[in-house]
Amino acid sequence: MATFSFRKYAFHLLILISGLFISLPQAIAQRFIDERKEHFIFDVKIIDEFIDRFNNAENTLISKNSSTPINRQQALKLLFNKKEKSWDTLIVKRFIDDILNKDARLNFYDKFWYAQLKCQFKYMGVAKEVILTLENQVFTSGASKWLIVGVYAPFLDFSKCASELTIPDSRDITRTMNPMTHATNFVGLKRALEDFPNLKNYYCQSCNSDELHVFANEILNKNLKLVGIDKITYHFLEIDNWIFTVDHFYGNTYHSGWLISSLVEANQNQKKFYKTSKLYLN
Repeated sequence: MATFSFRKYAFHLLILISGLFISLPQAIAQRFIDERKEHFIFDVKIIDEFIDRFNNAENTLISKNSSTPINRQQALKLLFNKKEKSWDTLIVKRFIDDILNKDARLNFYDKFWYAQLKCQFKYMGVAKEVILTLENQVFTSGASKWLIVGVYAPFLDFSKCASELTIPDSRDITRTMNPMTHATNFVGLKRALEDFPNLKNYYCQSCNSDELHVFANEILNKNLKLVGIDKITYHFLEIDNWIFTVDHFYGNTYHSGWLISSLVEANQNQKKFYKTSKLYLN
């Protein structure tokens, strides 16, 4: 008759428990790796990736790595910030249906989208907030550059007409803000605003804006100095009858990165007013 061996039983139990403790950290580590991988795939890292996903372009990170195929309707829904905002589902549906029905696309080289930067400046040593609007201006050659086209700095004296201010012609017309500087959150803006011999290259000279010329004059006279950029918002007016903004949202979820933060219906007259009132374009 077999006898019960407590020592043998305890030995096997110890092996079983040890195995559980060894495998548990591995399982947790694997789950962590999988979650980080999914977050990396779904996170919209730069605005170029947002445009590609909006257009349902081939070979995007999400289309190549998603476990199930994602159609354009699903891709568009994933571009809305759902973590920090509740949406009017009817407006979102109208927007997505309109995009799908018209097969509407965004174009990086289109002139109807803008980057708006909330910046910290020092004006004569005093901290001031300035809002700059930048446009991706395209040359006839097909190349492009970022250009300052609007400014909001109410503390400046705009009583002087632009004709009274003189900004010297640039010494080197090839000095521009790189078209990919947005990928580094416009770190190139500081260098641009400190390139005094070529300052004309970095803002719109043909814009009928006294504010812009006064701003450039204060930069040239070294009264106004960029300290840093607090926030970047992209404004898209490319799609007929719609205006939407895109902001960056942090988080370890599917809804992170550059996502739609606001959406409104707008006709051409409303878009003109938006450019003046929100983007400070004249």
